[in-house]
Amino acid sequence: MANKILRNVAPTGAAARNLPDFLGILNSIDLASLQFHLGRGDFENWVKMLGDDTLAKQLAGLKEKKMRGEDLRLQLVDIVKARIDTLQKSP
Repeated sequence: MANKILRNVAPTGAAARNLPDFLGILNSIDLASLQFHLGRGDFENWVKMLGDDTLAKQLAGLKEKKMRGEDLRLQLVDIVKARIDTLQKSP
């Protein structure tokens, strides 16, 4: 059934230009979309394109845990928040 749900995910129109935008989207987008895009590697590929291999590796590790639902959202939000904080503290 999960595969059926993921195949029926419609485009949301949400697009992030940077990590704070991405964080906002993670907090509000539906869970099926999060699972779909994490599972396909879209999030890690996008942050690689931004030049953030560290965050890309963290997202890949989260994908391997096969988390679902609100637990997935909370983990994604925590990882991205922590990365934003680290980058803001860097000279």
